[in-house]
Amino acid sequence: MSSYAQRLNVFQKQSQTQTLSPQMQRTMFLLQLSGEALEEEIMAICEANPLIAERSSLSRNRSNSAALADWTATTPARLNLSDHLKHQLALTRTTPHIRALALRIIEHIEPSGRLNADDWAHLADARGADDALALVQSFEPAGVGARSIIECFALQLDPQSAACPRWQALLDNLHALATEPAHAFARRCGVSETELKTMIAHLRTLDLQPGYGFETADAIEIIPDLRAERSESGEWAVALSWDPTTSIALEPAYRGWHRNPALAGKARSFLQGKHEEARWLKQALRQRGDTLLRVARLAIAFQHRFMSEGTEALIPLTMREIATRLELHESTVSRAVAHKHIETPRGVLPLRSFFSTAVSEAGENAATASAAVRARIEKMIANEVVPGEMSDGAISQALCAEGVEIARRSIAKHRDRLGIVNARERARLASYAPAAE
Repeated sequence: MSSYAQRLNVFQKQSQTQTLSPQMQRTMFLLQLSGEALEEEIMAICEANPLIAERSSLSRNRSNSAALADWTATTPARLNLSDHLKHQLALTRTTPHIRALALRIIEHIEPSGRLNADDWAHLADARGADDALALVQSFEPAGVGARSIIECFALQLDPQSAACPRWQALLDNLHALATEPAHAFARRCGVSETELKTMIAHLRTLDLQPGYGFETADAIEIIPDLRAERSESGEWAVALSWDPTTSIALEPAYRGWHRNPALAGKARSFLQGKHEEARWLKQALRQRGDTLLRVARLAIAFQHRFMSEGTEALIPLTMREIATRLELHESTVSRAVAHKHIETPRGVLPLRSFFSTAVSEAGENAATASAAVRARIEKMIANEVVPGEMSDGAISQALCAEGVEIARRSIAKHRDRLGIVNARERARLASYAPAAE
């Protein structure tokens, strides 16, 4: 017997996997939809199912109900970036799998046009995720879907420049711009100092937040999914702004169809399927509402100071913590939070704004939310008298003096999330600015 054959053996391996049924997948799909997208989905289901009568809708209630109208918010309009990207996706030929992944990516793109690194981490493991991201990044506005400042720059360069080794060298070494003399940095990139100045001047024309360019003179309505009010005793009450289960009912003409002896064969089988779909829809909508309420109520219980004091009062809170306490899967909480808004005394807020990771704080093993730290960093840099005077080290020291222990490297990461370059680059880019006429 050969040595190869002697090495053959038989063994058993036990593993546990979870496969969602088609109905559960559809339920999860409904959970992640915004209120208006859900209304459109319900209308589409009602049109295809003769057993379901559409009794009312969010849009009609919005115009007829004073109570619900109070829960809407008019904001300075931005052309809806998400709808703009979805329209481009609809006109693109691709596989259903890539289209579905691209849609999920679009739903996680922030109003700034950037794709949050944490959101991408949840999506990146899916087969074809890189192809779907490349598809979304090919859409307008240029730079949309970028996960970093450098990627945002690269996506906005014309194809010829993006393929140019000199531009690639500049972007790859952009971190050294603040620390190297101009002649050394130019040599590193293989260009002259004059060419370097021209290239940097071009970078200054690019938009680090391409999504914010979608503005019009009109106003749009954000219809919140939830409403939070504070009682006289100081407790917060959360309710759905619109209960979609009340918008559907069994079509009167088909009541008692199952007792009709004349129905048989394909007709009975067809109506049985539609009846099951109607039952599923009612149950899925009720489950969606219950999940939204549970997530929102617990998030507000954690973030009650944020509700009264603002972003700088945020405490660390992750979707995993909420999922653990509610005994839900983290992806379920993520879907419940996506594209949902809540009406509060502070205005209409994205439900996502209640979540933030932690930064250690001196004293009693406390912690400060990352979003609160970013708000402080942004405020410090915005208040600079001289561009670049607030270095990462200076910001770190200032925060440490306030009791927030945060390293200079962490400041740099938060700046990148905010789309702000470091102090040396801010000072140098200011020096490249054309002189005032």
